[in-house]
Amino acid sequence: RVRPVCMATLLAACCLSVAAAERQQLQGQVPFAVNRLHLHATERMLTSDKLTVVIGLPFRNEAALTNMLSQICDRNSIHYRHYLTAAQFTERFGPTEDDYQSVVDFAKSKGLTVIGKDPSRMLVHVNGTVADIEEMCHVTMWWYQHPTEPRVFFAPDTEPSLDLVTKVLHISGMNNYSLPRPAGMAKGAYPEAGPGGGSGPLGTLIGRDFRAAYAPTVSLSGAGQCIALFEFDAYYTNDIRAYENLAGLSTNIIITNVYVTGATNTPSTNSDAIAEVSLDIETAMSMAPGVTIMVYDVGPTGNANDVLSAMANDNVAKQISCSWLFQPDPITEQLFQRLVMQSQAFFQASGDENAYANGVINEFHKSGPPADDPSVTSVGGTTLTTGGPGGSWISETTWNNYNTGNGTNGSGGGVSKVFFIPPWQTNVNMTINGGSTSFRNIPDVAMAANNIWVIYNNAQSNRFWGTSCAAPLWAGFLAMVNQQAALHSKPPVGFINPAIYQLCGSPVYGSLFHDIITGNNTNLLGATNQYYAVPGYDLCTGWGTPNGINLINALALSDPLVVTPNSGPTIGGAVGGPFNFSGQIFSVSNSAGTAISLSVLSLSAWLSAFPSNAITLAGNSVTNIKVSLTAAANTLPPGRFVGYIVFTNSTLGAERLREFSLQTELLPIGFDDLLSSSSAGQLLLPGYAGLNWSNFYALNGLYYRSNPSGYQFGTVSPQNIVFNGSGALASIAAVTPFDLL
Repeated sequence: RVRPVCMATLLAACCLSVAAAERQQLQGQVPFAVNRLHLHATERMLTSDKLTVVIGLPFRNEAALTNMLSQICDRNSIHYRHYLTAAQFTERFGPTEDDYQSVVDFAKSKGLTVIGKDPSRMLVHVNGTVADIEEMCHVTMWWYQHPTEPRVFFAPDTEPSLDLVTKVLHISGMNNYSLPRPAGMAKGAYPEAGPGGGSGPLGTLIGRDFRAAYAPTVSLSGAGQCIALFEFDAYYTNDIRAYENLAGLSTNIIITNVYVTGATNTPSTNSDAIAEVSLDIETAMSMAPGVTIMVYDVGPTGNANDVLSAMANDNVAKQISCSWLFQPDPITEQLFQRLVMQSQAFFQASGDENAYANGVINEFHKSGPPADDPSVTSVGGTTLTTGGPGGSWISETTWNNYNTGNGTNGSGGGVSKVFFIPPWQTNVNMTINGGSTSFRNIPDVAMAANNIWVIYNNAQSNRFWGTSCAAPLWAGFLAMVNQQAALHSKPPVGFINPAIYQLCGSPVYGSLFHDIITGNNTNLLGATNQYYAVPGYDLCTGWGTPNGINLINALALSDPLVVTPNSGPTIGGAVGGPFNFSGQIFSVSNSAGTAISLSVLSLSAWLSAFPSNAITLAGNSVTNIKVSLTAAANTLPPGRFVGYIVFTNSTLGAERLREFSLQTELLPIGFDDLLSSSSAGQLLLPGYAGLNWSNFYALNGLYYRSNPSGYQFGTVSPQNIVFNGSGALASIAAVTPFDLL
């Protein structure tokens, strides 16, 4: 029998189910240490206290974004280095206006104040009381004693959940367990690192020493380029002017300060943090004295994602340096990907605690994130020996103070426990170096990180060490690369890892990098046998340090092999021929000063190229390659076919693909071979003339004059016609387009 149901009860149940369905659960706001170390809260946060958090929305079209990232970074793709502007990226992949507004409205409905608007529609900054945050996120905020630092930190008691249909990626600012800090940069007083030392006080490296070692005889200065520096503190401008004067640099270098989300130009009381900012500016301008520098300062307690977002929205700097370690989150990873899409290379110091504990990045260790992110270039450190002040490069070894008795600092390196090994790193042989074949290995490259003079904190000065020095040096080097690219009408280089891993796997590796094969970054922190410098890639200094103009040209010009035009034509013709194609001439040039080996290969039986094999293309020379159709084109059935010619620079292992399209059309059909004398016509069978016919009949008009109510020859149509039988529906189908005339 039917049981009566209370409508009020049913309505309440429906409302509860809708609310439950709409609530989304977030992850990653409760610090890992809270559960792993079983930390106990000490007291509740005051509900009247104010808190600012950032709600992050996910990108749209994730599959298309992943594919485009791969294409942009693939030297063999026709989309290689075809970057997006900030506006184009937002249009293609940013959250929709409706989604962004729905999150804004949701926050306001919870009593929170929305601060500004993100042009990329990715971040929603909100401020409110702790009580408002707790209500919005269904959490309780507590204070905890930090397990490794003499301070307390706040965090929620459970992961947040939101009564919101619009997808949210992450909320940053819900805890302050991990505070940003310099990558381990430190000062000290001990003998200089190499014979003769540098040009600075006490034989330290300064100003021209870096260019003399890594870019000798290079006239490029980074002119027209901008370096962005990622900072959590401010600096004293008089320190920078003093350094310029001491190092003999121009005092006309333009430095622009960008204060992000409330930061000011007043330095904190943390001398190490202030020193980090000064060090970054001074080393970057030393390597590229013609650049413009933008210092993005978010303040000591700022949100790292705000800096990355500002850099991406501005999209001015094509080389970015970060010498700070901070805890990334899913929003951070999205922003790193966006920088790649916009040709903005990000250099991250690998850390200064030698090999990571147990060989892997560890949350409780001082080195690590975000150096292991696969969208950044991780920079390790070396001890550089030169021929004296302003002298040339003599040698380098892995920087490791532990081995020299000067402390425990050294070049950070190891294996990520978060990110799988990226495609461009899979071809590296990890047998000897102890790396992983499953997870991301770092660092990627290195530069000088020892015995460097810095002026900081309002006229203080000292020698410093740290990968904090190496990252801005690499940003300065890339500024020269991008200047060279611009001079040759090439796009910015962007994220360099795919290119350098391919180049370093080729015979020219030794001419592009100084391969660091001595030293190690072992220590007493669980990595006593890790890692050792070996020939080629290793987890001490990556591929090594840059070797001047050779690497500049290899990156800036991408590959000296230039093939024009960018594609073959669309070829058309009837099945069996003939085709409207007499051949395509490709101009193939070598823009390098030295010869390269060229080979040309057809990937399609219906295309051929001449000449094709073992072509030596002299430096700064041009040759022509003719692509023609083979006899196999005449055997193709009706349809559209795509073929490729591959131009390979065998010297560097780089390829250029050129696409051809061939369309074999159906011949005009006149039905002349159908001479049916029947007034009923002849049924057209499937397959006639390459088409699939259904309920169509062919008729010869000469035999239809006896029926004046129908077709009359010579009045409208030609002699042979087709019609639908009995006036019923009829159809024509084919695998290739055709026209009805």
